[in-house]
Amino acid sequence: MKALFHTRLFELNIGQFTFSPGILPTLVTALLLYVMVSLGQWQSNKGEYISNLQDQINERRLLLPVSMQELPHDPDDQVFRPVQV
Repeated sequence: MKALFHTRLFELNIGQFTFSPGILPTLVTALLLYVMVSLGQWQSNKGEYISNLQDQINERRLLLPVSMQELPHDPDDQVFRPVQV
């Protein structure tokens, strides 16, 4: 385990500073980068889903109310549809 902390992948000299990451910090950074990108994609997909859902709600809200007997048989067409009781 100690070898993981002391093994360096490369050295990068920038002026008087030297950047030489080890294997373990590089693996942890790569894992965290993957997790963050995945969460970003999830949030993007969630935002698109919510936007489409809000569009559907707004579209259905403008429809005239129908009686319970006149409701379409397809459950997807019943969602957010105004009804008259």
